[in-house]
Amino acid sequence: MSLETSDPALKEVVNSMPAWASADRVEAEYISGGITNRNYCLRMDGEPFFVRLAGEETEVLGIDRDNERSAVEAAAAAGMGPGVVAFLPDHRMDRGDARAAGGSAAAHDARSAGSLH
Repeated sequence: MSLETSDPALKEVVNSMPAWASADRVEAEYISGGITNRNYCLRMDGEPFFVRLAGEETEVLGIDRDNERSAVEAAAAAGMGPGVVAFLPDHRMDRGDARAAGGSAAAHDARSAGSLH
């Protein structure tokens, strides 16, 4: 796996997911617009995932990532959002290419609902 990025947290997330770390082709595209998160569209051997990396000290803003996770999972279960592939303590990733999705790391399936959390 070869990932070109200057974001060490993104590399850490990719390396923490065994299926991703073994991918032959990894592409990362930064998605601007996040207020408290850094967002990326990752393509792992062509399969899109949306990755949200939590901003620093967002808890002082009252952001509760556990509540956020519950809400995202409920939306996915209701067919209103992407499925959560993984939820890491400081990162959030969703399956899919979620340009409109909104830290922890979570990965979402971009093919299903279009975003990752």
